Amino acid sequence: MDCRNLTTGEIAPGHRNGTDDEGRVIYQRVAGWEPTVAYDCDEDGNWFEVDDQMPAPEISYANNPMGTIKHDGLVVDLIEQAEPTSRLLPDPLRADRYVEEWSARGKTTDGLNARVYWLHLDDGETLPEDYDWSDVDRVEIVD
Repeated sequence: MDCRNLTTGEIAPGHRNGTDDEGRVIYQRVAGWEPTVAYDCDEDGNWFEVDDQMPAPEISYANNPMGTIKHDGLVVDLIEQAEPTSRLLPDPLRADRYVEEWSARGKTTDGLNARVYWLHLDDGETLPEDYDWSDVDRVEIVD
């Protein structure tokens, strides 16, 4: 389980603290940090991932050179590379950074036109090819 620093936005691995009686991996709670996945706390304040969280979106290049996205029950074959939409959102943790929206057109397995959106933190250092493209923000069906 990765955790996010609530002040800086830094992502770091959580400190694994063993397993509980139900076999769940538990992580030590750290003040000022929060897990990046759905979680709950045990009676000692340790974190553990909840079992009923939504599966992470998947991206595959097996049958499509642009990629195939699986998100919220939709399968979308991308038909173009993602490009910035020019929409910038403020970083809630730091005023000197922002979140940049990217999108790409695609087709669902039902033949519907779709647009896939991603939100990436622009930290001034990470290149677009290093963004986590499996972290889809949303998929919209378009005319």
